[in-house]
Amino acid sequence: MERTSETLLGMSPYELEHLMKSGQAVAPEALAGWTYRGTGLAMPRLVARVFLKFAKVFHQDPGSRVVRGWNIRIRQDGLDAPWTPATVAGHRIVFGHFQLVEGPTRPPCHAYPSALLLDYARGERPWSPLAIIRDHVVALSPDDPSVLLGRMHFALMGRCVPTPSYFLLERHLPLDRVEIPPTGLPR
Repeated sequence: MERTSETLLGMSPYELEHLMKSGQAVAPEALAGWTYRGTGLAMPRLVARVFLKFAKVFHQDPGSRVVRGWNIRIRQDGLDAPWTPATVAGHRIVFGHFQLVEGPTRPPCHAYPSALLLDYARGERPWSPLAIIRDHVVALSPDDPSVLLGRMHFALMGRCVPTPSYFLLERHLPLDRVEIPPTGLPR
């Protein structure tokens, strides 16, 4: 069965959790060089009005094995409208830098055995409120990194606390600009 954004938008958190647990592993290098359209799933209505659409960008620096990424704020003008970056003074709003961690994640954030971890603590400054975010991402089909399902967790006091936030990532456009994380170059 092909899973489209319309299908996933209609799924319950229980159904999305089942897909996360049965999702397929994806290699970080398979995401590098692409911008993905992000859609929030199973979100409370008020939150969805502000964070329904976003973009995630994945990049591998030349000569590095590290794949990192960042988020781009997208205009919240409905799912039928294009994914247009929100801007301030003509510059798109970039936030939430992260680094991809492959393989079974260590406690406390090991909720999904096949998931790729997007670790914001490795891309943000330690005092950033975003540094507690840990996104888990899986492919919905084997060997197909073009459609991904994710779930956000918070790393708090030695625990990984799930949020009600699931999201869909769909491969969209090739990377057009590299952003430098607030922590400098990746470690």
